[in-house]
Amino acid sequence: MNDIPSINKKIDDLEQHSRKSCIRISGVTQTKDEDTTKLVCDIAGKLNVDLNPNDISVSHRLPTEKGHKQIIARFTHSNKRTELLKASKKIKEVIELKNVGISQDLTKTRGKIAYLAREAVRRGPPDSGDNSFTLIEHSLDQAVDTGVENIVILGDFNEDYLKPSNVRMKNIIRKYDMFQFIDEPTHFTENSTSCLDLVIANKRNVIDLVHVGHPFLNANIRYHCPTFGIIKIEKPSQTCFKRGIWLYDRGDLNLFREKLSAVDWENFIIDGNNDVDLLVESFTQILLKTAAESIPNKIITVRKTDPPWINNTIRRAIRKRNRMNKRAKKSNLPEHWSKFRKFRNKTVNLIRKQKQDYIDGLIAKLRSDSLSIKSWWITASHLAGFKSRESDIPPLLDNNDFLYNDIDKAEAFNTETYGHERYNNDIYCNISDCFGDPHVLNGSPDEYFGPSRDVRHGVKYKCAHNFRLVGKPFVACSDRGDGHAEWDILFTCYPENCPRDNGYLYNQDLHICYKLHHGESQYTIAKEKCEQENGFLMKIDMKAKQDHIVQYLKTQGEYLANIDFVFIQGSHNRNDGSSLDWRYDDGTQMDYINWYPNQPDSTSPTGTDYLSLYKPDDFKWHDVWPTYIGIPLCEIDLAT
Repeated sequence: MNDIPSINKKIDDLEQHSRKSCIRISGVTQTKDEDTTKLVCDIAGKLNVDLNPNDISVSHRLPTEKGHKQIIARFTHSNKRTELLKASKKIKEVIELKNVGISQDLTKTRGKIAYLAREAVRRGPPDSGDNSFTLIEHSLDQAVDTGVENIVILGDFNEDYLKPSNVRMKNIIRKYDMFQFIDEPTHFTENSTSCLDLVIANKRNVIDLVHVGHPFLNANIRYHCPTFGIIKIEKPSQTCFKRGIWLYDRGDLNLFREKLSAVDWENFIIDGNNDVDLLVESFTQILLKTAAESIPNKIITVRKTDPPWINNTIRRAIRKRNRMNKRAKKSNLPEHWSKFRKFRNKTVNLIRKQKQDYIDGLIAKLRSDSLSIKSWWITASHLAGFKSRESDIPPLLDNNDFLYNDIDKAEAFNTETYGHERYNNDIYCNISDCFGDPHVLNGSPDEYFGPSRDVRHGVKYKCAHNFRLVGKPFVACSDRGDGHAEWDILFTCYPENCPRDNGYLYNQDLHICYKLHHGESQYTIAKEKCEQENGFLMKIDMKAKQDHIVQYLKTQGEYLANIDFVFIQGSHNRNDGSSLDWRYDDGTQMDYINWYPNQPDSTSPTGTDYLSLYKPDDFKWHDVWPTYIGIPLCEIDLAT
């Protein structure tokens, strides 16, 4: 049952592919004995598109329940169809065509999505009132119901998303389990800034590299900035497709030369059109036609999922074996089962022989002296059965900075491991001499690399008891320039009681184990989430800890796109007479504070306020009501 959405999508893709040469025209009055092809050509002529009946293979009216029936036309060349669609953007400028519409021929599913997109734009203009949010929610409802895998929504929603009191769009996004990616102002006036232009998607990994750009117009006041980014939607690869191949070793090259020499190339270039694209297209057609007459060629079916040793003979044998098996099951006669077993064994032997021949061919190819290095490694990987896969390196911690981009990770590995420096696109490895033992928290030297015990290029390390090593167990000596060298630590000694597999991070300098939860909830529920993992809400009791956490949270833009409050440990109760006392969970009074100006304001109607880091104010401290929504920053006590 889980495959049904995927099958429906493939069917929709195939149906849309069959419609790629068609267009639909609406709003044309129907008359008796009309010629729809002539009508299409007349409309194209009014849009200054040179279209004749030979450019249309077939056209007719579509059946509808009411109103004028649409005209559908299939074109013989895609360039004419594209030209007409481009010209249709100016159709409103032609008075005779003011009621006529020209569009692509879409499937029912895609047509519904296009309609919803137009409705979302039409229903939600700026200053349209509260009703616009109801209409937005209704449009989202219909979009989600289509079952489309990836949904991306862009637009001016006329509500400042960064203002805490504005919750209408946040509630809609939260209701449909979507994600909003813009976290900085996009609209500027004389006295204020606001985030009105949003980018919303139903998956985090659909959108990448979202930014707010500079305004297109030369406006000093009251202007919007464009948002831009990358939509990461991969086109599914085909498991089976057809392609043409040329048998060059059996071609008649002399005939090929004769036919090309017989072409009047001089008149072809001089008397032809000066359009370079047309000349290239004509030249290509002549070349391919001549090659087809001189070189044998055929159409083959490529099955990407089949092993490379499977050929058509084996496929026919497998199909025949399956037919014999079905017949034996149906009749259950001994002679049918006997024939099936004999042919099954014959098929197995055929596959084994073909596979062995393929392997022997690869081995012979590797032994060849004429093979290039690149071809040798490709052949060796095929022989070993290695499969290509995308890199999945987890985030790296480099000098207290978290690296998520693959390029940044690679550069960090190069720098930390080898001390690489880059000059004029060439890489030089600078090996330097360091003296003494490098200091590593919770680690001790295990093996030295270098000319002596005093002058070393590297040291292998091991971690202390109750600590596990994460990374490469080395400390490398790297050149910092001007004869200055320093040790680079390539690993971290993780405490055994810091559950890294559960998403917890460890900082050696502060000796803290922490995790940012991604599920939103109220403060008390967030606190329970930490306690369920044998932890507690983080206790920030010094500036170094606050600075480190702020730096870490700034790298979590993907997870904090729709979230303003990060809950940490701290609360006070105005009802107990200590309105100015903020305390940790153990009842001790807080001796370190980092409040934003005019905070805390202590306005909770229940009398109890809690502590949070507020993203729009650079994660300065704010007090929050018990009903506020945020995510917890959990910590585990490493002393236990």
